[in-house]
Amino acid sequence: LHPPLGEFSRLVSTLTIGPLSKPVRTESGEMTDSISIVKGTLITISGVVINRSSAIWGPDAKEFKPDRWLTEDVIGKAEEVRGHRHLLTFVDSPRTCLGKDFVITEFKV
Repeated sequence: LHPPLGEFSRLVSTLTIGPLSKPVRTESGEMTDSISIVKGTLITISGVVINRSSAIWGPDAKEFKPDRWLTEDVIGKAEEVRGHRHLLTFVDSPRTCLGKDFVITEFKV
């Protein structure tokens, strides 16, 4: 199965401070846990990579286990992922996937 869009892009409209999942060392040698993203920067995010990340979902992240999304309880880093059931499949923003509600209704039937 392949998603129609494996990634999505957003254009940063204002200066934004983005948190990092873990601290990193900058070129100057300092440690930081956030980055500044200037207005006009194009950010591309891979929903496929995030939805299959073992850092977020655990060592079995690449295994198809629909039960992990059928419960309200999520554990660990998955809680930090915004979106329907903590997935980025439909993107979580005012520009969410137009087919999201259709797919969820179809799934419930």
